Amino acid sequence: KIPIGRFVLSPSMTPYEIIETITGEAGQIVFTIPEGYTSAQIDDKLRDEGLIEDDEFLHCVQNCEFEYASVEGHLFPDTYFIDPNTFSSEGFIARLINTFEAKALTEENLALIGSSGRTLDEIIIAASIIEREVFLDDDMALVSGIIWKRYDAGWALGMCSTINYITGKQTVTYEDTEIDSPYNTYQNTGFPPTAISNPGLSAIEAAISPESSSYWFFLNTQDTGETIYA
Repeated sequence: KIPIGRFVLSPSMTPYEIIETITGEAGQIVFTIPEGYTSAQIDDKLRDEGLIEDDEFLHCVQNCEFEYASVEGHLFPDTYFIDPNTFSSEGFIARLINTFEAKALTEENLALIGSSGRTLDEIIIAASIIEREVFLDDDMALVSGIIWKRYDAGWALGMCSTINYITGKQTVTYEDTEIDSPYNTYQNTGFPPTAISNPGLSAIEAAISPESSSYWFFLNTQDTGETIYA
């Protein structure tokens, strides 16, 4: 009577409780959100798992009421155990936000944000760009420093990742950089209006504590993911 699925057990359970759990209606699904996923990508993955209908999660992201004006950027990437029988998009979003606050908004990080002169929204938007622009964690702080320097100087950030957020593509053409959108950081100065991904802890901490350098530009090699600076 043990169904297909994953089950959460604990050492405190009695044998009878274990039997009840593993012979229940269904096991829990192990659901992993990679760093840098957008809410649309999370929606696609939930649909593929059979947990939602098309765009159900995305609709709640855009229309359900939460503490943040935009929840994009606050849906913390991690591995979650989901019970298909009780799943709801609104409840899952609240859980992702709670995880974000527990893991990213520690006392130490909040103190650093407070002393940085940046708002939390600015930090999360910067982190969301860093997450999509950089392949290796070791490069994140240096790229963060470049992004903040361009931002403070009033330069256009010129980030391909913000164009990809508009188009949903992985590449950027010259025509793409001319799209009329507040997310087009080739045409507009400053940050886009919301985060463009849901960053992990490394990107968030890089946004909080950028590394200073003489660089103003960077690009990534396709074969190794190495970041080249200029």
